[in-house]
Amino acid sequence: MRISRFPVRSMTTALCALVVAGGSVLAAGEAAAASGRVITGSGYTLKIRSAPNASAPIVGELRNGNQITIECQTNGSAVRGDYGTTTLWDRIPGRGYVSDAWIYTGTNGRVAGECGGAPAPAAPSSGRAKGLTVQGHNPFNTADLRGYCTYGAQEMIRRAAGYYIGALRGNAGQWADQARAARWTVVSSPQPRSVVVYPSSIVGGVGHVAWVDAVKGNTLTITDMNGGTGGATYPYKTSKFGVFDTRPSQHRPGMQYILIP
Repeated sequence: MRISRFPVRSMTTALCALVVAGGSVLAAGEAAAASGRVITGSGYTLKIRSAPNASAPIVGELRNGNQITIECQTNGSAVRGDYGTTTLWDRIPGRGYVSDAWIYTGTNGRVAGECGGAPAPAAPSSGRAKGLTVQGHNPFNTADLRGYCTYGAQEMIRRAAGYYIGALRGNAGQWADQARAARWTVVSSPQPRSVVVYPSSIVGGVGHVAWVDAVKGNTLTITDMNGGTGGATYPYKTSKFGVFDTRPSQHRPGMQYILIP
């Protein structure tokens, strides 16, 4: 999280191009064994328990986005999270247990051995992020689409999460609806580690998408492509076409955020 405040520049000329669907679904890279990331949503914390039970004493807490090492896993009380209900609990070395319902590991199965028991089975290469369809290539990696904001946002997703999202294939302004239809979580408040969707009512043209690096109040730090000046008409190429740029941007009503596990 950055602590300095930067002046906000206009996004009124950041546009993207039309997209033709295509490509097959491939397996994403496997998540590293015995590691995970807390996914609770901004402002929420995950309680660390002394035992694999939701009523066990609280011995600590984790924030959304925290990385953890999973020493071992075991069954305990059932917990319902955003990805469904599970009885699987993860033990953090020297600290305690957290429910796997709130931990992203890249698979719905085990990634560590039974606590006090057998080693972990190999994680399946399912091509899914907790049940959400992902793929191994950028759907915008074609001669006519490479360099637009949609291509850049998919590359940022890949850098952060290790996969591309096959459902996001349309104009930038369509991404929130496409993500929602494919069961990805979309919210209307600024969130780090998300893709912000600027509707055409804010930026004109066919909208814009960018990666959110950090959030402080209503000020975002974003990384995008094709977010420069010009490009108000087809083919919508700005002064930053094909160039990544990290800069501040201001949240406005109507912007939506696709959360990336």
